[in-house]
Amino acid sequence: MKDLEKALASIKALGYSDAGIEYPMLSASLKEHVKEGGAAAKKAGLTVAAVAIDTTPAMAKVVKGFGSSVGWLCLFEKDIDVAIEKTKKLSAVCAKVGVDVSLHPHVRSNIQSTDDLDRIMKACAPNRTSVCVDTAHLTALDVDIPKFISATRNQSHSSTSRTSARRSHRRRSTTTSTLSTWVTVLRT
Repeated sequence: MKDLEKALASIKALGYSDAGIEYPMLSASLKEHVKEGGAAAKKAGLTVAAVAIDTTPAMAKVVKGFGSSVGWLCLFEKDIDVAIEKTKKLSAVCAKVGVDVSLHPHVRSNIQSTDDLDRIMKACAPNRTSVCVDTAHLTALDVDIPKFISATRNQSHSSTSRTSARRSHRRRSTTTSTLSTWVTVLRT
């Protein structure tokens, strides 16, 4: 817990108002005590904007335990069909507790194109899924980012300039507990 508290204090000291939690990278102890992690963020003066999740149904409670309503999901399943089935189940569980599953396109994942995103989102309906706009991974996937943002605007958790301009007085970021990975995830 001390490492998480130190990381959260560092994020706050840099002027950020929100943090994201990389749940898969947390220690086993923190994974068992997510409410304590959420309390640590609050104590540091931060809101947990999103939590990186996997496809297990328990993730809905994890996201809520950290005081968030957004779980961002990278899919690294055997194939797209397995990814779709697991995401359908996850989005149904999450919808019941008010958690949004934000799909994260990623290199070497099951989401490498807008077609992949469309297939997954359509399969999850009527449960809501959204899109996490990570410009580094989208660039690596050779995605036209302005076109992508325009196409997914109503579904996105992103760091578009429109959001940045509207909230220019506040920095928002997500990070691992070790501050080694920075990914921007914002609600537009």
